[in-house]
Amino acid sequence: MINKFHFVIAFLLLLTKGFAWYPDYSVMATDFVLPYDFIKPLTIHTAGLQALGPHFYSIYNHPVSNVFQNPAYLSLESQNYIYFDIAGSDTDNDRSNSNSTPGITYGYDDFYYMPYYWSPYRYVHEPENSEPIARFIYLGKPYGKESPIGIGATIEYFYEQEQFYQPGWYHYGFMDMDAMGNYFDSESSDPSEDYRMAEYGNNKLMSRGIQASTMISFDINEVLSLGLRFSLLNKKTDGDYRNLNVYDDSDYYEDYLNYSDTNAQQDQDHSTNEFSVGMVWTNPGKLIFGSSIGYVSGEIKRGFVETDSTFYHSYHFEGPDTNNYRLYNRFGGSGSNKHWRYKGHTKYGNINGDYILNNDITLRISIYGEKRKSKLIESEIMRRDNHYASRYWSSYHDTLRHYLNISNVNFNRYGTGDNIHKRFKLSVGADVMVSSKIRFIGGVVVDNVDVDIKANEPFIGSKYSYFERENYSYVNWQLQESTQNEEKEFYWYRHEDFFTVAIPTGIIVKAGNNLEFQLGLTKVIKKVDIKEGYHLIVYNESSVTIQDGITTVLTDSSYVDGHLFPPTNEFMNEYEMNAGISFKYKEYLKLTCALKESILEPSYYKIGVEFIF
Repeated sequence: MINKFHFVIAFLLLLTKGFAWYPDYSVMATDFVLPYDFIKPLTIHTAGLQALGPHFYSIYNHPVSNVFQNPAYLSLESQNYIYFDIAGSDTDNDRSNSNSTPGITYGYDDFYYMPYYWSPYRYVHEPENSEPIARFIYLGKPYGKESPIGIGATIEYFYEQEQFYQPGWYHYGFMDMDAMGNYFDSESSDPSEDYRMAEYGNNKLMSRGIQASTMISFDINEVLSLGLRFSLLNKKTDGDYRNLNVYDDSDYYEDYLNYSDTNAQQDQDHSTNEFSVGMVWTNPGKLIFGSSIGYVSGEIKRGFVETDSTFYHSYHFEGPDTNNYRLYNRFGGSGSNKHWRYKGHTKYGNINGDYILNNDITLRISIYGEKRKSKLIESEIMRRDNHYASRYWSSYHDTLRHYLNISNVNFNRYGTGDNIHKRFKLSVGADVMVSSKIRFIGGVVVDNVDVDIKANEPFIGSKYSYFERENYSYVNWQLQESTQNEEKEFYWYRHEDFFTVAIPTGIIVKAGNNLEFQLGLTKVIKKVDIKEGYHLIVYNESSVTIQDGITTVLTDSSYVDGHLFPPTNEFMNEYEMNAGISFKYKEYLKLTCALKESILEPSYYKIGVEFIF
């Protein structure tokens, strides 16, 4: 209903407006790309699974994979299992490589504008879960094999450094123009359409955290077991940046100083809690049937504070003529304070079953569904100030010129948004012992992900500038004072649909008593559809200009502008290949090295150690 209301208002306003001025700044909601794994149910993949590939997760019969699908599966394990791994990871695999290209822009009477065509979401970005520095897992029955109680625990430690992007001025902005966009010492009076700073540069951003889980299972009777699991994640990210430049050259000019100081700080807190309950019914030697439900709640908060200051002073004196001098002074600064907060929850359920045909063949089916929903609250307050003064002798006009400009920009915006993520996954597979040394695993996985993102951002901004000129013959005014006020609202939306059909086929080969090789080859067919755009509704836009005592008032209100990105429609038909090698010592110890996505040129490796006793 809200979407329809915004569309009706935007359409009616569009009919009344021919020309639209638009400030060139990004929608704030797109400045913070929400991590794909936010409030995602916890899954853990051992080195053995990674050696086959991610699409084997729901069809590979392994104790770790089983208990994270359904904690009641812990009761089916008769041995104690300990796992430890250390891994290097490539955690930023894109769904595709869509380019950021301009799209369709709203307009009227041949007026078309493309004020904002870049978005970080334009890159079809779905990073995998970040791999921890170290991971430890225990599953088993510490009170004896015949005990009805099963216990499990996991702990993971995360630490990584990545690029930290901090704001900075456009090269044509703060250095050459005032806050209103007027070039210094020029007759230009058209306001700049830039309210914000470009973000560029890099620094190190440090992230660290712990993820842990505990689980318990209990045998109700010989055929029915119940299981519970609780998981938590706490992750903190901090980034600091400072760029200080001081340039002093008194040899070239009699007095010269160029000073700039940029400071940026970012902090982010990410926390989730997860509860899962499941049951397993068994008919020994024939059938295993299980179901589970879970609930995840979480919050992620990010703050970004930036300050910038600059000072420029230049004085130059030549010869005995006291009029032959130049004096330039400029100083100013800016401050920006941004905050984002996502808070949400996930509900999910899983139904799975194993049908044992004989001692060598097991058929497995899994049906999984989830719905994630999170709310966004965001805000930004920004101020930009600039003061520029010059006095110099113009030998061509034989006169002393004086110029003074004082200007500032102030704006604030407060937004809300929604992020809804729906997923349905069906897996059917077979686990076959071809011989005592060869094991085959294969199946079909159908996975559909549907994501809806939207945000509303009311915006209030103002600009002010004061000009004072003397002896500028080519300018028809000497004094000017301008004020500009704006009130508007942005409505941004994005829809993503990912449909995947995967056909994983894997083989595990024993070579003697100590070596084991894993090879996974998966046919992946994937279809991607993405739509993104925004509406801009301007409620009020006014300016007052006083030139040499003459006042001009301009008002421009009740119109709509907007932008539609070109839709992303991609079809991928490819193979994924993974491999691994394991060293086994009797039946107690297994060391596995997994290579992900390529055999000859691995982009990822994992080393895991398993103890079974």
